Amino acid sequence: MKAVSRNARCYVEISRSRIAANYRAVRDAVAPGSGVIGVVKADAYGHGAIEVARVLAREGIEWLAVSSVDEGV
Repeated sequence: MKAVSRNARCYVEISRSRIAANYRAVRDAVAPGSGVIGVVKADAYGHGAIEVARVLAREGIEWLAVSSVDEGV
């Protein structure tokens, strides 16, 4: 992920391990036979669509959602 100056007015820190842990928590909470779709539209809401998609793929997610074909390719 791209580094941002801590002097910036605001910033967000993204933790790949927390994204993975959050996915596992949701996956484990849904009913058996249900699926989870990782939403990576709008650059994964500013978190970095490619990086978030890679994290989720490593965790075994089956589907990723985007808002248009252009976002998905």
